[in-house]
Amino acid sequence: MPQKSGEFFTKFDERFRNFLEKLGNGVNIDNRIWHFYSRGDMTLMLSREFSKISGKRMVFAGFYYISPTLKDLIDRARIKNDVFFISEPLDDPSSILLEKRLLPDDVKGRGIIKFDSEIYEIPDMRREVRFIANIILERIENENLKFSDFVVAFPEAKRYQWYVEEIFNEYGIPYFIETRIKFREMDYFNSFLEKLNSIGSEDIEKDLASIVQDLLIKYRENYESIMKMWQAIREFFFEIEALSIDYSRDLLISYLSTVSYGKFYGDYNTVAVVDLGNAHFRRGRYIIIGGMNEEFFPRPLRGNMVFRDEFQGIYKRDFKTHEANEKYRLFSAILNFDKVIFTLPYFNGQGKRLLHSYLIDYLVEKGYTSPLIKRIGSSEIIFSSENVYSKRDASILESTKSEESDPYSTCTDDLKRIIEGMELTPTHITTYNRCPRKFLFMHVLGIRYPEEPLSPANQGNYAHELLKDFYRRHRNLKEISSIRENELKREIKEMADSLRIDHEESTSFRSRLVRQVFDSIRADIRLNDSREVLGTELPFTIEIGGKKIRGRIDRLDRFGDYHVLIDYKYSRSDGTRRLIIRRDEDLYNPEKDLNLHIYILWLLKVKRADRFLAFYMPVISRKTDSKRWLYVYTNSTLPQGFVNQNKGIFYNNIFIDSLEKRINDIIKGIERCDFKKTEKRSICSSCEYLNICGGADEL
Repeated sequence: MPQKSGEFFTKFDERFRNFLEKLGNGVNIDNRIWHFYSRGDMTLMLSREFSKISGKRMVFAGFYYISPTLKDLIDRARIKNDVFFISEPLDDPSSILLEKRLLPDDVKGRGIIKFDSEIYEIPDMRREVRFIANIILERIENENLKFSDFVVAFPEAKRYQWYVEEIFNEYGIPYFIETRIKFREMDYFNSFLEKLNSIGSEDIEKDLASIVQDLLIKYRENYESIMKMWQAIREFFFEIEALSIDYSRDLLISYLSTVSYGKFYGDYNTVAVVDLGNAHFRRGRYIIIGGMNEEFFPRPLRGNMVFRDEFQGIYKRDFKTHEANEKYRLFSAILNFDKVIFTLPYFNGQGKRLLHSYLIDYLVEKGYTSPLIKRIGSSEIIFSSENVYSKRDASILESTKSEESDPYSTCTDDLKRIIEGMELTPTHITTYNRCPRKFLFMHVLGIRYPEEPLSPANQGNYAHELLKDFYRRHRNLKEISSIRENELKREIKEMADSLRIDHEESTSFRSRLVRQVFDSIRADIRLNDSREVLGTELPFTIEIGGKKIRGRIDRLDRFGDYHVLIDYKYSRSDGTRRLIIRRDEDLYNPEKDLNLHIYILWLLKVKRADRFLAFYMPVISRKTDSKRWLYVYTNSTLPQGFVNQNKGIFYNNIFIDSLEKRINDIIKGIERCDFKKTEKRSICSSCEYLNICGGADEL
């Protein structure tokens, strides 16, 4: 993608500086004078002329967020009742000019005017972006437009970035993402914090300059970001000097945690994908504003946030949900475009149905717009024209035909080619057993939803990683049992600290993970400490039905003449128990797990083990007695020295034949493209593909 950065800042600074000079005496709006201040202007005004504003009503305009230094001063003013009212203006059409100040060529002193709009309600975020891509291409084709005529704005562009990159590339739409990057999210920030602890108190600014210089050498690829952070540090010292506040490390860290900087790149004939707060920088024919549901724009918090009278007491603002902030972000964006399209996902990631944002209600109630509203169901064609702009869209539409159609008619040449080239894994087999349609979306068409850094699946991956490394260090359970408890915890903690976890809750998660892994190891020892670990994350291959299945086994132990298979599950004991297969008919239950049974087949058919034990190990069992969760698969009797009060499930040749037949049936179903929806509709409620396939009747 072509990149163009840096040029914007210079031009913006010159225009903004000239414009601020014009606003020195305020702007007349509806016979009221409105004053516009930058953050630096407000800092100086508060510090130098505080006595002049005592007892007066204050309106702060153009204030996107309050830095910790200003917040400290304002809180002290509120407590002393020196200032009656500090806020952005509320419910006033002229509040639009809060952000219009940044457009020096269009200072007309008017509020928002009536405009035409369209609202499309889409099932989920992925289909929302897919719909946006289709509507851009359709309008370009029908109205002879260019890509640069479109701006797409989201409450937070970063939350949609994964979808935009994948889908816009698929559709061939040139785009750039204009977003804001927070310093605390950068690789160098932890290093900066460590060095910050070591500086003295004689010449703090000089020491900080030295730290920044070291960062520039070590993190050269982040040169622009580090220089922006240095600029923010200098502004911090300007503010605390103006406000007569003493330097403190915590205040500086708090300050840097609130600051972000813009990243602008792309060429000229592209679709700009921006944060809604930055949309006022741009002009065009169409603005498409996505994410307009109540999750991204929650209704404003009230209660004790507002004193009994806004004009007699101070209005204490909640910075994340304050309605005036959201309104002027929206209004300032709307005024720069000829046509406005709103889109919103009416389901969130957990399948909860959502309403549209209160902001849309506000626009309609005030008479600013009378939108054309269209809700698009999960099983409907999402395109507003007969054109299909993506091959993948065509494949999905083909695969979601009604159940009355031939179940094999979806086996196109493209699908056959993908399936023939697939290397199956135990997870593939279990996914198909759970829902063939989900297997199609996830593993054949490759539709993947982005996961949070600490999603349940990723938390399980971290637990697997720790257990793998631990049992590679310690292969004798008897020796592990002799390690003192505090030493064992310290070793696990050191391993957990080495994990790279990029999340604001990483510290608390690491602490929880250490406890969970420690409990799991102790439960493993109590179960039986006479085992030897043969390997962890062992690769294996087995051929069933003429198709190779490859994967990795969590752990393989030896106990006497028994091979012991252990499959870790990052779940509680009741969740693990639900996976157990006790009889042949359970092989056809979509809620059961087939992974462990494929490992057992490999152990018997490939490794040719005479006797085996196999069981699930729940990692978050919280020291639960193993007899409450342990079910052991075996082809023999449970051996002496093992916890023999636990339930054994016997593997005989008849069951093995039934298992092989079931896996073979699944492989044949994949090969003939039999991707019907699961009959167990309760599974649909927690499926990430719920809104694509329409698996639940309720939809």
